[in-house]
Amino acid sequence: MIFKIPNTPKLRQTLTEIDRVRDRFRGGRPAPSSRLERMAYESLVRGSASACRLAAIPMTDQRAGEILEAAPGDADERELACYAAGLRSPVPSRDRLLDSSYFGALHSTLTGNDPTRPSPWRDGPLHNEAFDQAGHATGRVIPTLPSHLVETKMEDLLTWLELELRSGDHHPIMVVATFTLGFLGISPFGSKNHRLGRLLLQKLLMRAGYEHLRYASLEVEIERSRDAYYSAIDRSRSRLWIGAGQLEPWIEFVTDCLDGQRRWVEAQLGESSADPVPTQREISPLQEAILLATRDHGVVDAGLLIEKTGANRNTLKDNLRKLVDLGYLERSGQRRGTRYRIAELDDPPVPEV
Repeated sequence: MIFKIPNTPKLRQTLTEIDRVRDRFRGGRPAPSSRLERMAYESLVRGSASACRLAAIPMTDQRAGEILEAAPGDADERELACYAAGLRSPVPSRDRLLDSSYFGALHSTLTGNDPTRPSPWRDGPLHNEAFDQAGHATGRVIPTLPSHLVETKMEDLLTWLELELRSGDHHPIMVVATFTLGFLGISPFGSKNHRLGRLLLQKLLMRAGYEHLRYASLEVEIERSRDAYYSAIDRSRSRLWIGAGQLEPWIEFVTDCLDGQRRWVEAQLGESSADPVPTQREISPLQEAILLATRDHGVVDAGLLIEKTGANRNTLKDNLRKLVDLGYLERSGQRRGTRYRIAELDDPPVPEV
């Protein structure tokens, strides 16, 4: 199996920035345990909600948090709980060679089945279709390999992954991203292949030493760029299996998402990409949610922020005033016409998830 992995200046620069945060975590615990635990839990909630929305399941971050604090009820809630269980599942050991049982067990977790009984590879055709942000089918069908090739191609792909990671000839992010593209192209299970592929991307990178991925959601990044996600797959999977695939669009997409995670982690740890940020600039979880909603929508009003954060109107107004006073937000208009946007700062504090 031969893949032509790209090596451009842009990719090298992005990988250097991501590796800098990885090395910070390797050097020891970069923040108090309580803060890291909060970051990990918020990543779990927001990532699980994003995974649902990418699968055309309506889900807000607030509702996701409520579901994970209680027992799931309806089918949508169970889908969310299953993805959260996948995120919580152990990262495979570097000393263990990956085989079909690991992937089957993780797929069983996503489908709500017993992970000790791994799902088998699919034995029939598969129809993969993309959905837009509103949950509507886009008409874009993602081709997959015929079922009779699934087992052979997965064995080849797994062998390639292990050999490449152990050889060190290519950067591990490049290798794992390429493997994930191959996995999505095969789509070896009868359902949930894209959810599993995105989960595998995180698990395999953590296995390769990128511990900080636990504290920021890759799903959130992908959801924000869902059109680019499907476009990158389309552009890179063509002629993949004959060694002529153009991997650069897909790998650039993955590294850009990982760079967004890196910026989020640095913001949460009170760091910029260059100099430490004073601890006085730390913001509360509600203020964080306000900034994220404002970043997502560009211009917001109080009604939208109440819907997105779940805060009551008086609490929201107090926090909006503080964020304006601190220079995080800009306010325009009056009374019911009041709107907010992210302030233009040299070192913007808005989390980049």
